Amino acid sequence: MTNMSLSLDWLRFTLPDGALDDGERAPSFVGGETNECKPVLSYNTAVMNEFHSLHWHTDHPEFRVMVEMTGQQLSKLRKAGTTESGLISKAIELGAKFTRIDFAVDLFDTGGRPVDVLQCWRHDQFYTIAKSVSLVSKETRKSTTGETVYIGSRSSERLVRVYDKAQQQKTKTDWLRVELEAKGKRADQLGRLMQSDGVDKSGLAMLADVCEWSDIDWFENIWGSEYEPFEIDSIGRPETDRERWLRTVVVPVITEELEAGSAWLFDALAAVMQQTVDRQGHGPHLTIPHKT
Repeated sequence: MTNMSLSLDWLRFTLPDGALDDGERAPSFVGGETNECKPVLSYNTAVMNEFHSLHWHTDHPEFRVMVEMTGQQLSKLRKAGTTESGLISKAIELGAKFTRIDFAVDLFDTGGRPVDVLQCWRHDQFYTIAKSVSLVSKETRKSTTGETVYIGSRSSERLVRVYDKAQQQKTKTDWLRVELEAKGKRADQLGRLMQSDGVDKSGLAMLADVCEWSDIDWFENIWGSEYEPFEIDSIGRPETDRERWLRTVVVPVITEELEAGSAWLFDALAAVMQQTVDRQGHGPHLTIPHKT
């Protein structure tokens, strides 16, 4: 059995504004002196300490308060005696909505490489629900962070990274990391599963839901002989990359041009509609007035 360690490596959730202490807005399960820091997009105020950062908008309490914990901060929390299951449960008790959870599986002395995953996927020896598996190698003139294989895309709600953690940390240890990043609805689903079924069991189950099977021994050792799988409910049909591109890029541009009264766009839309009608042989005729 491969030496293995399981942990949370990133945690982000929002809380109702009233769930935090009135003074420094530090969650009661973390506490500690805070200092001001740069807020992330959509917020205008932020504080942080060695365990977490908090972000909120003083004029918009409906935005909720975002709590974020990086891998290093979560490690410090564990060393301070806070359990991950207790952290998840306390967050839910306060009304948390999880927006990102990274679940890390650290594997030691495997003799494997991240590229094993890509090679097996290319030869139908690695099955995943993700539509793509890609390899990225980051190098500079002075050093390299090694190979990282991405299972899925950055825009999806579930992404798996496989990389050489020892190379990243500049140690000589045989150390690979398989990391599941859950965002959006999948993050909130995972957080609630972690409360009801345990952090490790739920993290492994969602990882298995993305990476269903492989012919890679060191990868399959993640689950081991005693692992008892359970189903992860689907959350509707996932948005495709094309649909996401149309929604986030194309539609806003078209809307802006329409509001500006761009004659060429009205002509183009009218032509597209007419071609559709001509091909179908029926349907309404759309007349789009020019704006001057």
